[in-house]
Amino acid sequence: MPSGALSFEALFEHMADAVYVLDPDSSRIVWGNQAAWGSLGLSRDEVLNHSVLSLQVDVTGLPQWSEIAEVIRNTPCFTFIGRHRHAAGHEVEVEVNTTVFVSDEREYFLSVARNIGRRVALDGELNKREKQLSFALNEASDGLWDWDVATGEAFFSPRLKQMLGYGPDEMLPQIATWKSSIHPDDLDRVTAKLNEHLSGKASRYNAEYRLRNRNGDTLWVHDRGRVCARDAMSQPRRVVGMVQDITARKAAEEKAKQLNAYQSLIFGLSSAFINLPLQQIDQAIQDALGKIGRFFGIDRSYVFAYDATTQHIRNSHEWCAPGVPPEIDNLQKIPFDLAPDWIQSHYHGRPIVIDDVNALEDDRPLKALLSAQGIRSLVTLPLMHHDECMGCVGFDSIRTARRFGDEEMRLLGLFADLLTNVTERQRVEHALHENEYRFRSLLENVDRIAVQGYDTNRRVIFWNAASEALYGYTRAEALGKRLEELIVPEPMRDAVIADIASWMSGGPAVPPDEMTLQRKDGSPVTVFSSHVMEILSSGIEMYCIDIDLTERKRIEAELVRYREHLEALVEERTAALSVAKEAAESASRAKSAFLANMSHELRTPMNAIMGLTALALRRAQSPAQHEQLEKVEKASKHLLALIDDILDLSKIEAERLTLEQNDFPLGSVFTNLSSLVEQRASDKGLQFEIDLPRALSEQIVTGDALRLGQVLLNLTSNAIKFTAQGGITVRARAEHSPPGVLALRVEVIDSGIGIDPEAQKHLFTAFEQADNSMTRKYGGTGLGLAICKRLIKLMGGEIKVDSTPARGSNFWFTVSLVKCTGEQPGVTDTLRQCEQQLKRAHAGARLLLVEDEPVNREITLGLLEDTGLQVDVAEDGLAALELAQRTRYDLILMDMQMPRMNGLEATQAIRAAPLNRDTPILAMTANAFDDDRKICLSAGMDDFLSKPVYPEVLFETILRWLNRSITHPQG
Repeated sequence: MPSGALSFEALFEHMADAVYVLDPDSSRIVWGNQAAWGSLGLSRDEVLNHSVLSLQVDVTGLPQWSEIAEVIRNTPCFTFIGRHRHAAGHEVEVEVNTTVFVSDEREYFLSVARNIGRRVALDGELNKREKQLSFALNEASDGLWDWDVATGEAFFSPRLKQMLGYGPDEMLPQIATWKSSIHPDDLDRVTAKLNEHLSGKASRYNAEYRLRNRNGDTLWVHDRGRVCARDAMSQPRRVVGMVQDITARKAAEEKAKQLNAYQSLIFGLSSAFINLPLQQIDQAIQDALGKIGRFFGIDRSYVFAYDATTQHIRNSHEWCAPGVPPEIDNLQKIPFDLAPDWIQSHYHGRPIVIDDVNALEDDRPLKALLSAQGIRSLVTLPLMHHDECMGCVGFDSIRTARRFGDEEMRLLGLFADLLTNVTERQRVEHALHENEYRFRSLLENVDRIAVQGYDTNRRVIFWNAASEALYGYTRAEALGKRLEELIVPEPMRDAVIADIASWMSGGPAVPPDEMTLQRKDGSPVTVFSSHVMEILSSGIEMYCIDIDLTERKRIEAELVRYREHLEALVEERTAALSVAKEAAESASRAKSAFLANMSHELRTPMNAIMGLTALALRRAQSPAQHEQLEKVEKASKHLLALIDDILDLSKIEAERLTLEQNDFPLGSVFTNLSSLVEQRASDKGLQFEIDLPRALSEQIVTGDALRLGQVLLNLTSNAIKFTAQGGITVRARAEHSPPGVLALRVEVIDSGIGIDPEAQKHLFTAFEQADNSMTRKYGGTGLGLAICKRLIKLMGGEIKVDSTPARGSNFWFTVSLVKCTGEQPGVTDTLRQCEQQLKRAHAGARLLLVEDEPVNREITLGLLEDTGLQVDVAEDGLAALELAQRTRYDLILMDMQMPRMNGLEATQAIRAAPLNRDTPILAMTANAFDDDRKICLSAGMDDFLSKPVYPEVLFETILRWLNRSITHPQG
């Protein structure tokens, strides 16, 4: 403790701040007052003789004590902000001021530590509020100002400066700067408002006015403020306020005001036409043009009527501003050709907007036409009634060029719609008046039909000449008289009056009926009377149409004679039709017999040609022979396809073709198609692609796979035929359909020669092609597409074509197939696979071939010789019966037309005996109609092979039936 300790202690002991005396060399506390340890919750011993650094919460990063002591010595008063640890565990933020003093010639450090926790907290809060205020001033949409009235200085927030186009430091902080930005037209009003508040007459300052920013642009603001400080003389000393940018609001108000004006104008114009008599409509249109013209400051407004029959336009109405010459007399019967662009646009419902006529091309006829009238700008809008253009309404600017805004165009469009309705009403009413005139003229002059009109009180308002002749009253005598007073006999009057009153009150109509009325002279007259009621705005009118039955009886007698004569003619015509029907049925039967005979006669030699060709191909040695035989086979198949086309068409026309309903995987049809046409496409150097999603390929459906494949093959063959380069794509997709149904869309797309639009109309007609030269160049009957169309129709779909000449075609069709979930049927094996399976599974099986034609026998035996099957041969049905009665066969191939006993008779006889009662019998016939198939099956046959028989079909069918015999052995 330094000398003079008692006085030192007396001076600092009771200070609120902690006071320490430090040893400069060791940082040890050699003395401290009560607050030195009490402020930290420590005892005297826990503080004295300890390093002052031990009071710190964290000394990390502090220099060595020697360095700190050196700084203290060289600083008059060293200040340090630190954190001391309180005995309770919390931290105490302190400000430590340290100085050097000497006692007894020894150096000491005197440190005074003050708790500044509350001050720091207040400083932090103040800093936070300052930041919030700064943020509010910078981010607020409104600007703030603070005006020192005495000095004229003012504070402007960043937002306020931004409104006026100034940066943060660019605007002088003077109230005069603000006043100079106020629009001159508003300055006096704003100053008066401000002075009113400053003088105390108004509690607040509140004004809306315009400002001009640094760039010269005008903006509207809402300025609010109040005096927040006054001096001793109650004079304002400080005024604060807030400025809100209301430019958008003012624009919206102005737009709403303008819109209200537009709506009021249109409403007023619309109201002017309500219930307007027809003869006043033209003047009302003229007045409306004037109102629109004056409202928009237009120099000329007008209406043109278009006459599509004469191809002329006519100026029907025109309004001109003062000093603008009229043009209506010069614009009558103007040909459409003088303004083709004008007419074309209007007839398509498009307005014509020309902001500057001078900007049009010099060679446009429209420029010359408009310039001759001195027009600088114009807008014309078509008067469209549904799809009909009745004319147009136009607006010209003569003195200056101008551009109409969007709202103005909308209003002009509404005005055009209004004129359209008015013009259409004028036209309709004019037509009604003409029709009424013609109707009345007709009623007036019609002979033998008496027409009278009555009002709600049954008084006569119409009485034609026939009524005068029938009832004896002149028109002058009848008009104004009641119905019952003129022609209704006394006993009927009450009933007639009651019926008419009920009808006019909404009850049942008075039915037409024969009535006995009376003439002027009192004599009775029987008439047939019909009644019509018209409900008009002026009231209810009733018209009676009376026919003198004397004349009617004469007419009825004539009708009886006519009817009797007509009945005689009908009987005669019916007899003729019966004869014609019998002839047609006979012709149909003859046609069917002819086609059946032709089928057999054509297919029999074709079977020989194709069968022998197939055998020769199997034995051909040289490539040249093989190539020649393939050409023969190709030509034979082509000829057979033509025959099948003719027969298919005949069956479809006779409604004898029915579709099979079998389950099959959809992909099998496309796989079969690929095997049939892919090589042909490759031979022509064409790319061939089938685009079939896997899910579709695996989908099992119920339908006629053969006919679906026939359509695909025909379309794809045509695509290959008519495509020289590029490729063919067959694409299949599923379209939206009900549950359980597959709506299939198939497209056959080629890059071929394409089809002319006119020729497309006849594509699906039998015996027609797009061009007759096609037959000579490409071949074909012209039946394929006709058959496709009818097959697709039978399958509940449609077939169409999209084609462009020289760019290719897209033939597409849709069909509906039933989805099913059964297992996929096996795909037909190839010829070689079938032959191998026959050898492996059925070698030694006994077959009976019944065929009277030697060539056909040779072909069938030749095809079967390498299969390992044992084949017996019978030359007719009787021989076959004898063999079948002695030998049990695994399968019988039966021709149909044979001498001595035909195939049907032989089959029935074989089935009658027990030995081969269950043996599969397959018909082999050149007859190709479904009826022939049904006849074979009904006779006891199991399947049907149409000649010519393809080897793969023969082997597959034999294999299928022999396999079935193994699965289901004969009993």
